Formats: sequence, structure tokens, C-alpha cells
Amino acid sequence: DPSTLGEGGAQLTAEGESQMVGLGAQLRAHYLLPPGALLPELTAYSAEDVWLLSSAPDRAIASAMSLVDGLWPPSNGDQYEATQVPVHSLPARHDITIRAYHSCPAYHDDLEALYTSRAFEEEEGRSLSLLETLAEEFPSEAVVDAEEQVAYVPLNRLWNVF
Repeated sequence: DPSTLGEGGAQLTAEGESQMVGLGAQLRAHYLLPPGALLPELTAYSAEDVWLLSSAPDRAIASAMSLVDGLWPPSNGDQYEATQVPVHSLPARHDITIRAYHSCPAYHDDLEALYTSRAFEEEEGRSLSLLETLAEEFPSEAVVDAEEQVAYVPLNRLWNVF
């Protein structure tokens, strides 16, 4: 169900679009325009110098397109004359930019190293009262500590918290 994706819904929201256009404008002001432009040759879009790669979800492609609208806005303010910049994407099975947790062995190795590290185990111990409370609210996520006979939600189930 796309509406329950941890990284957001399936479509870019109007707020997200506005944020991406704003980010593009900030990048333009900082990197492309004087004074202090680091890439003044990119003041205007150039197919020879710019190639955009996005993850395949619609919202990611829409985000890239909105970013471009901020980077290279129409000179006369007419959105119908905005610069058309191609946004490329890879099939989901080859895309490791958003869902690396599905298809990147290095990610899995690093995550396993984190979960078995002393620092992670210590953090789980310090967070035990919170994890026990979460077990009451989310029993399907809980496990029972064999020694202590207490239910808790393991810290590694709290995605990207630690």
C-alpha cells in the first residue's frame, strides 16, 4: 500500500513540489549565480553538462523535475516556457538509491554490523523502558526476553531511530 510507505506516499505533494522548487532556487543562487558562482557555465541548462538520474517512483521523478524548475526557471516567468530537462531512472530491480535496504548487500552488511555492535546493544539497554511501553502499544512487534520475562520491541525494529 503506497500510502503506508515509510518514506512517504506515492505522489509528490504540493508542499513537496514547492520545497523542491525552493531548494533548486537556493542551489541556483549559491552555485550558479554571481557573486561566487562555482558553476557559472551552468547558469542555463546544457544537455552536454547535465544528466539527471532519479529513482523510479513517481514522487522521486516529480521531485527532480521540481528541483530543475528552481535551478533553471523560465526567464520570462512563464511556466509554459520552462526548460525541459530529461529525468532518467532505472528499473526498480536496479535502483539502490531509495530502497537500498532491499537490494544492496553492503547496506545489509553495515546494518548487521550496527545491530550487533556494543553501542547498539548499550542503546537498547538504555531505552528498555521505552521499548517495553512500545510492546504494550504494538504487541505484534514485541519479543519476550527469556531471562527477564519482559516483552519489548527490539530497537532494530524501530527503523532509522538509532
